[in-house]
Amino acid sequence: MEDQDKITRKKLDHLRKRAEKLLKNHDAVGQATEIEQENLKKTLENPLKLIHELETFQIELELQNEELLRSQQELMDSRANYQPHLCRYDINQ
Repeated sequence: MEDQDKITRKKLDHLRKRAEKLLKNHDAVGQATEIEQENLKKTLENPLKLIHELETFQIELELQNEELLRSQQELMDSRANYQPHLCRYDINQ
């Protein structure tokens, strides 16, 4: 399971780097809509609201990550279940 954890960590690190790159490009180009800019201004005016929003978003991401990891494990289990059957089929052909 440690190997799987390392693979998962590498994938998460890669996703973070992609997200940071997209954020940097987004900031550089300044493609935020007027509505997004207005919402950001309102949020920044109230630091407690910003903290709440960030904490909520973090929990949402953690829940999504748990679901993705659970789905990945189910797929791996399913693959392990069917692989011996496929190998027998190939041998018998």
